Amino acid sequence: MRNLQEIAEDIRSLLAETFRTIRFSTAEMTPQLLSEIKAMNESRLPAVVIVFGSGQIVENARKQMLKLTLVLIDRFVAGSDERAISAWTSLQTLMNLFPADVTEMNGVFYLPVQFYNASGDPKYACFAFEVEAHQAI
Repeated sequence: MRNLQEIAEDIRSLLAETFRTIRFSTAEMTPQLLSEIKAMNESRLPAVVIVFGSGQIVENARKQMLKLTLVLIDRFVAGSDERAISAWTSLQTLMNLFPADVTEMNGVFYLPVQFYNASGDPKYACFAFEVEAHQAI
């Protein structure tokens, strides 16, 4: 069974092939996440922050399911179609790494759940992409 750090490192390795900056965070509330975003070097965007949300043991304690959120962060420029398209392209790239037919890494199976706009600072475009990680325990 993979622990939380190993799962986060697996995801970081996958994301590092595409995104320049990948961070781990325990941020759960918007103010915490805004602090993470503001700590990013804007020249290294788009970036992804990996956040674990919750977990549960299912199927008579034989399977663990973790919910995690991959927060995509990019620049926002008002009135710029190019920046919006760039953020959407980054989101699509992120989603392509976790296709609906399951991504498997080291015995953990990743299923996409949903994505939504998560911008909380006018300088940044942010999308939250939720993924479930399933593994036998």
